[in-house]
Amino acid sequence: MVKNRYLVHILFLGWFSSCQYSDNDTISYNRDVRPIFNEKCLSCHGGVKQMGGFSLLFEADAFQVTKSGKPAIVRGNHQNSELYKRLVHKDLEQRMPNEGPALSSKEIDIIARWIDEGAKWEKHWAYRVLDSNIPLPSVKNTEWAQNDIDLFVLNKLEEKGLTPNPIADRPTLIRRLYLDLVGLPPTLEEAQQFFEDSGENALEKQVDNLLTSPHFGEHWAAMWLDLARYGDSQGYQKDNVRKHIWRYRDWVINAFNEDLPFDQFTIEQLAGDLLPNPTNDQILATAFHRNTNTNTEGGRGLLEETLVVWGGEFGRTPMQENREGITNPFFGRDHHGDAFTMWMCGGGVKPGFTYGATDELGYSSIGGAVHVHDLQATILHQLGIDHEQLTYRFQGRDFRLTDVHGHLVKEILT
Repeated sequence: MVKNRYLVHILFLGWFSSCQYSDNDTISYNRDVRPIFNEKCLSCHGGVKQMGGFSLLFEADAFQVTKSGKPAIVRGNHQNSELYKRLVHKDLEQRMPNEGPALSSKEIDIIARWIDEGAKWEKHWAYRVLDSNIPLPSVKNTEWAQNDIDLFVLNKLEEKGLTPNPIADRPTLIRRLYLDLVGLPPTLEEAQQFFEDSGENALEKQVDNLLTSPHFGEHWAAMWLDLARYGDSQGYQKDNVRKHIWRYRDWVINAFNEDLPFDQFTIEQLAGDLLPNPTNDQILATAFHRNTNTNTEGGRGLLEETLVVWGGEFGRTPMQENREGITNPFFGRDHHGDAFTMWMCGGGVKPGFTYGATDELGYSSIGGAVHVHDLQATILHQLGIDHEQLTYRFQGRDFRLTDVHGHLVKEILT
């Protein structure tokens, strides 16, 4: 989100994305190989799903030993690499991709050459420092370019037999600039000021002014807020207003205007409360997680509404306690939120239901059905509240909270 490089990055990325693979080039993982893996392989060999113990998501995973007992990629030798063998296998049940069309001969050749050249991994382009020694391309029209970026743009235009458009007139330039950076057209006074500025850096001055405008953050924050599913109301059923979520909206706007680095921008929203001595703003940033649509059932009473709020808090703060080696009395595991989620989703637990992965967490199947209100009652009991004196209202009738299978729930929670 570095604002002072905004226009430069846009132009550079346009050139960068237009680079094409040629037979004489050294294979680049980012340019040539990563797009193939992303489109054809990662759905089965990346992230959560790692078929055969093989993942292409990270370098360490890609070169480790798979379930077959050997690595799938042997650097420098594509013929001995199981990855290549599976791409060209004659048996359709063995050939990869298993559930999709075969890779083209060109794609297979790219992967084979990449392996033979050492299977060099590269960081995603967004995390790489730009090489300051990139040679400038040669161009025929040496008078058009006004800076080094223009040379890259013009080089590609000439390569494709195109010529640059004429320079736009000042009214068009100022309108484009304002709409792009702040989402608003210039006022008559702002436009006139630009028209009367005959200096060579008149346009640059306008860019600098707009990047420091509070409207810059307001305009560009809308893009992120859409991705974060931000809404001033809950989205479902009654669509009640979220009275304080605007504070998160303002945090995003301020982050853009203050030029907050993107890594910090991301970390604070995902886990700002887990940072050492977090500030109020860093805790506020975690409201990112509260943007999903929520539903409040028509039969839910005040008690249940209160427990939902508690559930949201227990779903976040105990994780911090567990990270610090403190056992939470209610859940005691990093998976503490699952029990609350299971309860709040309405439903309950059926006999024989296995809660968690038995080989990982050691949970076993339960013997009796657990109703959703048994979960409520058990949690209330552990909170020290006399649940036997409390009732809930459902479909116009009052019911008393019970703890019939509370001992089973306690086994799940502890």
